Amino acid sequence: MSIFGGNLINFLGGVAEGASKEIARQQANMDDIVKTASTVIINDRLATRKRKQKRMMELGTQYDFLKNKGLDSRSIKLVLEQGLFEDIVTLSKKRNMTPEKLKSSINIVSGNDIPIDKSSLLNYLTKDIIDADLTNLSVTSGVDTMGALGIKRPLGQQIATRVGVIAPSKATDVDPKISGVTGGLSERAKMLLDKSSKMSTAAFRRLATQVLVERAGGKVNFVPNDSGGYTLRTQGIQQGDVVKAQQRASDLSQQYNKIVFEEGGVSSLNGFRVMSSPEAVDYLLFPTNSVVKEFTPSLNNKNTQTLKGLEKKRIAPNVSDKPTFSTLSLGNVGNTQTFSQEMKSLKEQGIGIFPPASKANYIIKLAMKIQQDKNLPTMKDAYPEAVTEIRKILTENGFTGN
Repeated sequence: MSIFGGNLINFLGGVAEGASKEIARQQANMDDIVKTASTVIINDRLATRKRKQKRMMELGTQYDFLKNKGLDSRSIKLVLEQGLFEDIVTLSKKRNMTPEKLKSSINIVSGNDIPIDKSSLLNYLTKDIIDADLTNLSVTSGVDTMGALGIKRPLGQQIATRVGVIAPSKATDVDPKISGVTGGLSERAKMLLDKSSKMSTAAFRRLATQVLVERAGGKVNFVPNDSGGYTLRTQGIQQGDVVKAQQRASDLSQQYNKIVFEEGGVSSLNGFRVMSSPEAVDYLLFPTNSVVKEFTPSLNNKNTQTLKGLEKKRIAPNVSDKPTFSTLSLGNVGNTQTFSQEMKSLKEQGIGIFPPASKANYIIKLAMKIQQDKNLPTMKDAYPEAVTEIRKILTENGFTGN
């Protein structure tokens, strides 16, 4: 018999029994971890699939809408990928919007030859909504004695296996060529969607009336009335000419509304030119390199001399032309300081576009001075020079859209 006798055997048996109980307790804890973690991952995986299915249904509905509006699959890819759906909906509601115009609102830079079908596109657009990758899942929590001894697999593998049996991962087949379609909104579409301050059609009509009356040698003022509108007050001009000016202003207002709010620019033999609100004001009221014949005013109007031999037919401006600036200085034109102060104030506010109505007023003031300095027959003859000079001053001071 060993010198330790039965006490040693009892001792070893007690150690084995204690170790067995500890291993069983640890294993119970590990099993609970596997079960809990697996349940969390399975629920997340099912939620991910539900989210992906919902997103694909949303995109599918938007795809069908865009397809019915005349867009091809490549244009639709750019719209849905870049979150432009609401913008296209807004454009589609514009007056006189056609499928061709709507399609041209998307500029495809590359990938015009890449075929895309609806199913492939939806898979591509939802490719990032995927199940969590459990390949290298590692879990460290407590002492995994059986895992360490090689009796059972590590916790991460146990969890991955359990999840795989209940909710196996689903791979999505994504066509990588679809990423080759690039582009975005056209400049014309951006202009139509521009939410920055634009002169309203009503405000443009008042401005056009003012410019036309001033051009005919009269003065005009719009006084707010109690009904919320404006009362027109004029001086130095025949009432018949006021009516003509208002009629012509109404015609120009329709063109302004179409350019700014419906088309985003104008078409000509030189192609389509995108136009902002200030550019449309200049294009319609102060066209470059042309003498505008709005109407022939009465000879009795103040500041109006005979126009015989001076009136010319309206020459449509070449929209591709860029204005050339004269070297005329404003000098001591009335309110010159106000002009400078207004520019300074706008720049301090971070505003980069000079208000069209204010610009028109300064053009009128400068045209009056040029007419007087050069003894021109009418103020209309001074307009082209005044327009280019005001544009030059604004451009030199950092204002755009002049």
